[in-house]
Amino acid sequence: SAELKTRTLFNENLESRVFFLPAIIGLLLGLTTVMLTSMSIVRERESGTMELLLTTPLKPAEIIIGKIVPYVSLGYAQLTTILVLGKLLIDLPVEGSLFLLYVASAPFIIASLMVGMIFSTFAKTAMQAMQLSIFFQLPSMFLTGYVFTFYGMPGWARVIGSLLPMTYFMRITRGVLLKASGVMALLPDILILCLIATILIAIASKKFNKTLD
Repeated sequence: SAELKTRTLFNENLESRVFFLPAIIGLLLGLTTVMLTSMSIVRERESGTMELLLTTPLKPAEIIIGKIVPYVSLGYAQLTTILVLGKLLIDLPVEGSLFLLYVASAPFIIASLMVGMIFSTFAKTAMQAMQLSIFFQLPSMFLTGYVFTFYGMPGWARVIGSLLPMTYFMRITRGVLLKASGVMALLPDILILCLIATILIAIASKKFNKTLD
């Protein structure tokens, strides 16, 4: 008679801390980059410093680049901090290439910053910007595979989750840290993240231009 044996290929001890921490990297990065970007721009608009930028010959795209560059650096600093603490405190396994993880993180960080930039065009106060950021984080928690298995969710939930950058970044972090996935295995998720980031850059530039006008 046939005997069914189950073998776990990754995270063999089925430790939840090992499974969730790679996903928490994306959650923390997404929340902080979206919130900080949206709130900082709203505060500049409230304090009047945004009007000073209008007196310069800078184009909206150049202003956006100048705004997001410091937050890209902050995002990478946060990523490094989480990885170091994860290794020291809970011995987070790092099976794959950290260089690949850092490269693949760029479109996710940029996409999250653009979401914050778009929120800043809708929010009138810093409190509204923070609320929009938290509201955006909720589907990123429940519809991307962090809490529930992505392919076990209803079709409408998978459609919404497919539009969120967190879905693809979570696959990248788990692939690199737990599965030692290479470039070719992660390339589809990286390319989709780049596409989402490009679309969000175009939307943010257009919305930001209208706001300045």
